[in-house]
Amino acid sequence: MFGFFLFWVVWLGFKLVEPAYCRFIALGSDLYFMVEGKPIQFRVEGTQIFFRSRSLPSFEADVDTHRITSNFVFLLTLFLATPGMSLRNRAARLAIALALLYLTHVAFMITKVEVSLVTVEHPLAGTPWLWKTVDKSLEVSGKTFFPILIWLPMALSYMLGDFDKRPSRRPTKVPGRNEPCSCGSGKKYKHCCGR
Repeated sequence: MFGFFLFWVVWLGFKLVEPAYCRFIALGSDLYFMVEGKPIQFRVEGTQIFFRSRSLPSFEADVDTHRITSNFVFLLTLFLATPGMSLRNRAARLAIALALLYLTHVAFMITKVEVSLVTVEHPLAGTPWLWKTVDKSLEVSGKTFFPILIWLPMALSYMLGDFDKRPSRRPTKVPGRNEPCSCGSGKKYKHCCGR
C-alpha cells in the first residue's frame, strides 16, 4: 500500500517537471544528430517532441513521450521504497540510475527518429534492419524492464538484507570502584569521579 501511494506522489511531482525533462531529452537527441552530421531539428511543445529534417525532402513527425517518461517515475519509486539504504547511498545511486535512464530515453528518441526516416525512405535514413531491430527491442524492454535492470544491481544487496549501518558509539568502559580514575588524577575512581 505504501509503495502504491509513493508511486502516485512521485508521479504527480514528476508531472510538474515533465516538460523540462522532455526538453532535456530533445537536447540529448539533437546533440547526437549534430555529431552524426544529420540535419534534424527538434521542437518541444509540452510533453510532445517534434522533429523535422532540414534537408530535402522535408519531413516532420512527433513522438509521444508519455510512453517512456513513465518509467522515470517507476525508477524513482523503486529507489525511494528500497529498505535499508542510507540517504547518502540512496542519493548517489539514484543520481547514477537517473543518468542511465536518461541515456535510454535519448536512445529511444534517436531510434524513433531513425525508424520514422526509414519508414518514409528518407535519404537521411540509416540501415533499416538495424534501426527496426533496435526499435523493437526498446519497445519490448524499455518501458518496464529498463528501470528494473538499472535498479536491481544497485539495490540487490539491500534487498538481500545488507543494511547501511550507522557507526555505533561504543560506550567508554567505566572503571571499577578501586581502579585508577580515567580522568588522570591518579586517585581511585570511587574517590574521584565515581562519587
